Amino acid sequence: MLEILTSNVIRASHGATAGPVDEEQLFYLQTRGIPRPAAEAMLVWAFLEEVVSRVPDGALREELLGLLEAKVRGA
Repeated sequence: MLEILTSNVIRASHGATAGPVDEEQLFYLQTRGIPRPAAEAMLVWAFLEEVVSRVPDGALREELLGLLEAKVRGA
């Protein structure tokens, strides 16, 4: 959802991508004895950690990682 709070909008857009975990990456991990659910969790966590690592503030970065870990582990 994109909400614009102005009457002077010339152009607005929003983009996000989401998709399934790459089957080739899953296959690679599974051939090394990692069960599919664990392999999926590893790939998702690796993606999240890469994104969060771009946050310049160290304290905020650690807080985000803690929140994400709790969410991923709890799911």
